[in-house]
Amino acid sequence: MTKCAVIDFETLGLKPDTKVLSVGIAAFELEEFVEDHVDFKPNLYFSRISQEEQENRTTDQSTIDWWTQQTESARKLTFEGIKAPPKQVLVEINEFLLLEGVQYLFGNGKEFDNVIWRNMCEMYGIKPTLGFWTDMDLRTLQMISMADRPPFPAHLIQHVADHDAIHEAYCATYYYNKIAER
Repeated sequence: MTKCAVIDFETLGLKPDTKVLSVGIAAFELEEFVEDHVDFKPNLYFSRISQEEQENRTTDQSTIDWWTQQTESARKLTFEGIKAPPKQVLVEINEFLLLEGVQYLFGNGKEFDNVIWRNMCEMYGIKPTLGFWTDMDLRTLQMISMADRPPFPAHLIQHVADHDAIHEAYCATYYYNKIAER
């Protein structure tokens, strides 16, 4: 079995050095596809991240404006609650990835989540648990599978980091299964 994880950041911009609001990670076995999204139960990590300790990171007004258009539930789950210092979160991410035995780390696109994680690690002096060669791209896997993206399930809330990570991990198993069926 291939142990993978999806990392998903909710941010205040689109650049590698953007301020991060929260992070969700879903660890899963790539080959273990289940038909019903509700039955898909990856191991999870979630944390909101303190903005005060990200003074050297950037924001983008268009992303801030975009957040005002998202659901109240998504905004509440992303912006409200206990927030941890960035360095602590990076250490916890490394520990989670090690504990789960993750071999490959998926981001939704090749230029976003994994790049932000690596940029944060560099900025805060934390060595990433996984090398860059373990970075995977969910959109590339989808293209190779020639499958449509499964709909976002009703029991999850879009733009909440751990919810998005669950859905993206499900998508990875779905795409892999489509490739294996050929």
